[in-house]
Amino acid sequence: MGKKDKAVKIDAKRKKLLDKVDVSWMVDGLEVWIELNENHWKKAKIVFTKGKIVKLNLKDHTMEVEYLKGSPKGEKIKYIDKVFEIAPEIISVPDMCEMQKLNEAELSQNLGLRYCRGDYQTNIGPTLIVINPFKYIRE
Repeated sequence: MGKKDKAVKIDAKRKKLLDKVDVSWMVDGLEVWIELNENHWKKAKIVFTKGKIVKLNLKDHTMEVEYLKGSPKGEKIKYIDKVFEIAPEIISVPDMCEMQKLNEAELSQNLGLRYCRGDYQTNIGPTLIVINPFKYIRE
């Protein structure tokens, strides 16, 4: 099996999974997270939805998001499974099981907020996550 055959097979599997993605919560005017690069999240606002095609307005540009590759306008396409709802209020939560919205972007945001406040330990139920602050911490 060549590289092209593997790529087609992977895309077919991904499309099958993405067909199951629920987009009913995506409505015009809703603020969301979009993954621009691996683990780099940015806030955006939904400006248009039709089926599984969603247009997002970022501060610097508008982005089209859909579940298939290719775009008639040649815009960069992001997969719709990398769009997540933003929690109504931004708060730092010591136990992430108590978060209102539980998704990759919100988890990353919470860890970042806690790190900036000097809270280097965060729970996920009985599991403890510790982020190395790369400095001496007094007990």
